[in-house]
Amino acid sequence: MLSRDMEKYDEEKNEKYLLSKLLEERLLTIYDSYHDSPISSPIEVIQNRLVEEFDEIGLRYLLNYQNQVRDIGNLINLSIYGELYPYINQVEIFKENKNGIQLDYSDDYSEISKVLSKRKSIRDFSGKSISFNIISNILFNASNMWKRDEFLRKNTSSGGGLYSIDIYLYANTIDDLNRGIYKFNPFYKNLELISNTSYSKINEIFGDNAVIDFENSGGIFLFTFDYLKVFQKYGELSLSLGFIEIGLLSQNIHILSVLYGLGTCDVGGFDKNICEDVLKIDGINTHAVYAIVFGDPKHV
Repeated sequence: MLSRDMEKYDEEKNEKYLLSKLLEERLLTIYDSYHDSPISSPIEVIQNRLVEEFDEIGLRYLLNYQNQVRDIGNLINLSIYGELYPYINQVEIFKENKNGIQLDYSDDYSEISKVLSKRKSIRDFSGKSISFNIISNILFNASNMWKRDEFLRKNTSSGGGLYSIDIYLYANTIDDLNRGIYKFNPFYKNLELISNTSYSKINEIFGDNAVIDFENSGGIFLFTFDYLKVFQKYGELSLSLGFIEIGLLSQNIHILSVLYGLGTCDVGGFDKNICEDVLKIDGINTHAVYAIVFGDPKHV
């Protein structure tokens, strides 16, 4: 029995080795990716195994969008916009044609319909600790990896089935989890500790945000995008596919959070460089692009 087990182990080990060599020889890799500025490194000096010149607009955007976030912040008075936004959609009603073909819907009472109708952005939190079981259920159901038809698949769509988005968790006040940054592993359904990050470092990432109560939140889901993984197959379509995948994943998290009684709020603007340092990603192959803060709602 032991010899059979060893044979099976050696066979699997050999299979993994051959697969890794195949990927190493065929897939695109960018290296020398240390970053210390809003532009991680000049495009012209990024070395590439397969092509001499690598000048792709999607990568340029990811390397430079931190500057764009800052510029937008200088141009728009967010406090004025905050006062006006409740009325923007009401104004849109007057622009629409009300004489179209009416939908024949009949489901506005099922459990899924009720959960969907309750989703809204929550920015104020009570500071109450969140159950680790709830966070586990959200991660498991939002981005679990299953084996179907001999292939590993997730329960969200992804361009080419490449699954280029990873989820990191900043645990602020979660039962049985020390404060820090963890990476969710959908293969083994576990969390890997990346760093014992303090709240002060999180405050550096998200700045002096007076709108969202980060300090009393349960934590933050942080999304990273493996750009090169998608680019190898889809080229200039990569950026769009990555953002679409994040949207699908985030909607799962929002809906599951409603189901478990948590409040959530999307966060698109933060210090990308500091965030990537904390997550220990390079900022060229892989980028921090999005976040969801969550917690026990202060007001229901």
